[in-house]
Amino acid sequence: MIDRFSNLPEGVIHHILSDFVVKDLARFCCVSKRWRELCLSSPSVNFCGFNTDEMADMACELRLKLVNTLDRFLLSRGDNEMKSFCLFWDGHSDEELDEPCFCVNENF
Repeated sequence: MIDRFSNLPEGVIHHILSDFVVKDLARFCCVSKRWRELCLSSPSVNFCGFNTDEMADMACELRLKLVNTLDRFLLSRGDNEMKSFCLFWDGHSDEELDEPCFCVNENF
């Protein structure tokens, strides 16, 4: 199999990756070490791939895993320059307590 994507100029690859949402980017990174390096060096990071319904239904434990994944991803980037960053985080309430859940606490 021929990998023509990796032969593209890095700027073109980064432009393509800038349109990927986090789910697609995660899949892309798993293909090879080279593609993982391309993901980590991309100057645009888009963690806005969740719609409001998905965020509202997401359990706190899953939200914390998402934050941990984001943290590991940003640490793995090292000194790579970042020109744009998008993060969508919609809050939800603990219905039993009728107050915001711990995962949307302003100190979180």
